Amino acid sequence: MTFNQRLKSVFAFRNPLQILLNRFLFNQVGPTLYQYRNVEFVVDHNAGDQDGPRACVVPGLYDTFLATIAPDQPVRFIDLGANAGGFLLSLLKSGIQIEKGVAVELNPKTWARLVYNAFQIVPNAEQCLRLENAAVTTESGFLEIRLGRGSVGDNVSGQADGELHEIRAITLQQIIEDFGTEIDILKIDIEGMEYELALTRIDALQRVRWIVIEIHHLINRKPSEVISWLQSCGFTEITPIKPPPESNVYLFKNNRSPVMLPFPQ
Repeated sequence: MTFNQRLKSVFAFRNPLQILLNRFLFNQVGPTLYQYRNVEFVVDHNAGDQDGPRACVVPGLYDTFLATIAPDQPVRFIDLGANAGGFLLSLLKSGIQIEKGVAVELNPKTWARLVYNAFQIVPNAEQCLRLENAAVTTESGFLEIRLGRGSVGDNVSGQADGELHEIRAITLQQIIEDFGTEIDILKIDIEGMEYELALTRIDALQRVRWIVIEIHHLINRKPSEVISWLQSCGFTEITPIKPPPESNVYLFKNNRSPVMLPFPQ
């Protein structure tokens, strides 16, 4: 967004004056409180994660996808690359209730903000949400990654000047198996790791109804690699009812009804 668009977007929240004063007079303080409808959430501007939760309200990164899915009952979802809770805000904005959800965030510092925000956004978060500090990879185990304060661009490559963390690595197959039921929405925003997933076989995807995925533009990689992979897994790309704010976010629907077949041991 341009500066003017960012400035205008502040007025979508209930405390625009507080936000503006904080950003213009106290911009050395990163954590900033936003009030939206009847909830409050925190983002760290100095870390760079304001374009996660805030962008899910304005311009509404996932609005058109959720309107196309149009669930008529509480949803079961998995959120990979949860940042500080933007997808939870999208569900709130769209009036979608939660039956059960798992949110996975790589950076421990961003995950801490996710935990705080989740308990503000979702009234019964303790009963219906599981919040995982982990990396989504193609092999389970542990990774040593250098990470900063947290931003929407964090990935498993880390950053050279970051603080060293030992992060649990989990596979998408494992996450879906552990979920234990069919999944209405699988949201994926894992900063390029989607191309590595596309090289693997993930039988568990048969349990998923809808996939909302951001396919990142990487050197020597093409979005068609990920699209073809999802099509080979039985998904069809769906055109949302309105154009999305970002052109690299896609919606896919399972061609078959999700099934709970047992997985090979």
